[in-house]
Amino acid sequence: PAGAEPCGVGRFSRSLRHTAGARVKNRSAPGDSNRRRPSWSPGQSRRLYVGQDNHELIVGASYNGAKTDKMDDYSYNGWEASARILLKLPAGVELAPYMSYSQDWYEGPATALETAKRHDERWRAGVQLTWRFTESWAVEAMFQYTDNNSRSRLYDYDQSIATLGMSWSF
Repeated sequence: PAGAEPCGVGRFSRSLRHTAGARVKNRSAPGDSNRRRPSWSPGQSRRLYVGQDNHELIVGASYNGAKTDKMDDYSYNGWEASARILLKLPAGVELAPYMSYSQDWYEGPATALETAKRHDERWRAGVQLTWRFTESWAVEAMFQYTDNNSRSRLYDYDQSIATLGMSWSF
């Protein structure tokens, strides 16, 4: 997918910031021009800095959607709400648990064998552990669990993802 993400940040006080943004991208399915679609996701979030170490609490919500030109079955509208806490611990370590909930309503069924319109309800929870061992370099470990409940058995799944990597900020 390719697209743009314009956003604006407002500072209400020293410890509270508001972000409003929108993501627009064009998705394409290899070999299936019927599923090519632009998607969008305008949203807002609030970031609260707490304590002497500037721990962060972020809560947000967004509207999500996509529209296909040729086949409405892949078009959808939905919403997502999320929360994340960033705890800044000693020795450059950060712990960030997060959670989100979303729903998507599709214009048609997921497959030709189904008659009900697809509806997905998704819970996502995870935690990220970061160790910044220099100003620019960090080691990151993340675990995320997703529970996607769908009217279509094809899209009803549980997923666990674990990652470990290094990052460089410049």
